[in-house]
Amino acid sequence: MLKVEQLSVNYGAVRALDGVDFTLEPGQVLAVLGRNGSGRSTLARALMGLVPGQGRVQWRGRDLLGLPPHTIARCGVGYVPETRDVFALLTVEQNLQLGLADRHRIEWAYATFSQLKLRQHTLAGLLSGGEQQMLSLARSLMAQPDLLIVDEPTEGLAPRWVETVGQVLREQTSRGAAIVLMEQKLDLAPALADRLMVLGRGQVVFAGTLAALQGDPALQQTWLGLD
Repeated sequence: MLKVEQLSVNYGAVRALDGVDFTLEPGQVLAVLGRNGSGRSTLARALMGLVPGQGRVQWRGRDLLGLPPHTIARCGVGYVPETRDVFALLTVEQNLQLGLADRHRIEWAYATFSQLKLRQHTLAGLLSGGEQQMLSLARSLMAQPDLLIVDEPTEGLAPRWVETVGQVLREQTSRGAAIVLMEQKLDLAPALADRLMVLGRGQVVFAGTLAALQGDPALQQTWLGLD
């Protein structure tokens, strides 16, 4: 289980995340929604140890706050950043190899994302934004993490690849992985999420089901900009 209690993050004098609480069980998907600047990416980075936080983050009973990202990754946590963060001077295949994968997993990535197969010998820095997004997701899944933190996985993807990403994430939950899914728009959340959480100015302004969110047009307009 992932257990987050009173998680806060400061950037200098600015409080970017303020007292966030939630739990997540194996096989569940929590979709975290919010406008730009709401704290979604800060939450993702704090869970992965990329920014210092206060409060408590426990994964399988182990405290993660204060641990470096590589140690958190070794605890079975995968991360797909909004910024993609591929290794530009390495080829697609070399990027996948950095995910500690055997050949079977790399072939899985090529079968799932056929565009990566076509570009396997291309430097990652020469890929389109959508291709880099696919590579970032595929690389994060090489070691089959049990907790996956995914920040805007459909950004820059064509609709057919959005469907593929949704299918891939469903496959992860079917094997028991827990997923924290950050989205600005409701691209994947309606089909994937067990629960939704909306952030506004770093605080939780809604936590519940999709039906409850859809039943509150004022909240949608105020915190998501949805009509």
